[in-house]
Amino acid sequence: MKILIYFVLIIAFLMFYRQSPIISIILIIIFLASYLYYKSRKGRSSLNRGAFFSGKQSQNNGRVDDLVTLVVLQQMFDKPSTNKVDELRSNQDKSHKQEEQIEKIKHEILELLEE
Repeated sequence: MKILIYFVLIIAFLMFYRQSPIISIILIIIFLASYLYYKSRKGRSSLNRGAFFSGKQSQNNGRVDDLVTLVVLQQMFDKPSTNKVDELRSNQDKSHKQEEQIEKIKHEILELLEE
């Protein structure tokens, strides 16, 4: 029965992904984060019996896993911002080159009009 539910969820996700991929990816991240949060809370209350990555863990090891998860999420969200900075720099370079070309064309037109 679980397999059938997972199969239906996968099919529904694929159908939704075709309509709006960004929102579906955001939904997956939210579901995974809530699942990990639920599992970590459930695991701590029952002596880590329902831990996500492995069986029994010490309290410090669980904190390290949480820290690693946070670092990975931060890196995932920081990479697009660096790409935006690079994109802005390239756009500024392009606009500067276009301005130089416009100035050259203006000077050529002025020279032609003087003749």
